[in-house]
Amino acid sequence: MIGVVDSGSTKAHWVFLEGEHRVAEFFTVGLNPNSTSADVLMAEINSVKLQLQGGYKLTDLYFYGSGCLYPHGAGIVKGVLNLCFQNASISVESDLLAAGIALYGDGSGAAAILGTGASCCYYRNGAIVGVAPSLGYILGDEGSGAFLGKKLLKSYFYNHMPADLIADFQELVDDQKLLFDLYHAASPAGYLASFVPFLVKHRNHPFVDDLVFSAFDQFYVYVVNPLCATYNSSSLGVIGSIGFEFYNVIKRVAEYHGRGLLTPIQYPIDALVEYHKS
Repeated sequence: MIGVVDSGSTKAHWVFLEGEHRVAEFFTVGLNPNSTSADVLMAEINSVKLQLQGGYKLTDLYFYGSGCLYPHGAGIVKGVLNLCFQNASISVESDLLAAGIALYGDGSGAAAILGTGASCCYYRNGAIVGVAPSLGYILGDEGSGAFLGKKLLKSYFYNHMPADLIADFQELVDDQKLLFDLYHAASPAGYLASFVPFLVKHRNHPFVDDLVFSAFDQFYVYVVNPLCATYNSSSLGVIGSIGFEFYNVIKRVAEYHGRGLLTPIQYPIDALVEYHKS
């Protein structure tokens, strides 16, 4: 039996295969070593181990996760996985590699993940060959859910939001608590991204359309265009909920910058499973 895991910062999707058949499938919290303690990592992974049934023997586990691009983070996750699945061969790679595999397989191209955060790389033949700077939600993450939420809140507090949107927004928030909740949240980036459904609901409003277009324009200016220029890439593939929800806006931004855009993939797990079947 083999296992394939796609882990973001919010949730992780586990799929186990015996031959060609899925025999088990689980969800846990996201297992990002930069934001998840070793105790939580151990507890979540053990919960999966305990749920595995049927007497199958796990031989190989392929884990793709946020926070695993560099050896330190990948080593933390691999260490815990080795403790829980001692007889299996464990591979821990970045979620960016998962994005490249899902979008291009054995081909090549620029790949981005747009979820709560944002990251972008150039992928070639099963490997990441270049990574754009990823500055996190305080300094960067242009195009991410956190970035969109930040732009929305700033427009609200600076009174740049149209009156009709303000009335709707105030039904969701408590002005007296909003900033307190943001700055005391366990995950401020996640809290900012929690306002994305408001933008999705009002995506056809001219103000929201301009705000979202501006966010992705900055993503192209600071992240995509420099990376594509370095690797002579004319198009981009996108993974993640934000890329999926706002595909039409991103496509307009891509066209504005003279670049192509592949059809987005919301969840890469199915493509990863197919890749490891072969």
